[in-house]
Amino acid sequence: MHSAKQIKEMSYLTRRLRKGTRNGLPNKLDFKTVDTYISTLDHLETEWTRKEVDQFILAVEKRLFVLTRFPRSGAPRNKRNRNLRYLVIHKRISLIYRINERKKNIELLVFWNS
Repeated sequence: MHSAKQIKEMSYLTRRLRKGTRNGLPNKLDFKTVDTYISTLDHLETEWTRKEVDQFILAVEKRLFVLTRFPRSGAPRNKRNRNLRYLVIHKRISLIYRINERKKNIELLVFWNS
């Protein structure tokens, strides 16, 4: 079960992503992304202080804001599929996403904790 604060943070993320972007690429939040984000927060709450977790949440918000303005700001994940990209949120945590030109959206796929 997730805490009320985590659910509130996710609903804020969802509202932020559904607003759309300046260049016309609306965003899509996948359920797997929500699950990996919440599990990452759960893990971080056991390992980090509350202040560090709050800083991580702020870093995610900043990266998502940049992503909505500049969808190609992340590095390509591989050479065959240039639309599969990733953003480094923290030195051990990255956000993997896909740009879907046909549907004109950005699909957030997973928060990867290495």
